[in-house]
Amino acid sequence: MWLLLNRSYTKWEKAQTALVTSYFKKWIQSDGRGLPCKKDIERFLKHHGNVVTVQWTVIRTKVLNEKMAFSKRKKSVLDSLA
Repeated sequence: MWLLLNRSYTKWEKAQTALVTSYFKKWIQSDGRGLPCKKDIERFLKHHGNVVTVQWTVIRTKVLNEKMAFSKRKKSVLDSLA
C-alpha cells in the first residue's frame, strides 16, 4: 500500500533562482557553513518579498538544493582535473 503525501512544489523562475543564489552565496559555496537561519531568510524576504513570495522554509530548501548542486559540480571539476 502506498502512502501519498500532500506535498507542494515550487516552480522557480530563473530570476528568482539567481536572486536567491546571489543573496545566499556564502552559504551555498562554503563547505561547512550550514544553512541560513530563519532570521536571515526573513531578512531576505523583507527586502525581496515582492519577487519571491514563498515561505521561509521553501527558501531554506532551495538554498540546500543549490548547495548540494554546487558541491556536486565542484567535485566533478576537481575529479576531472585529477
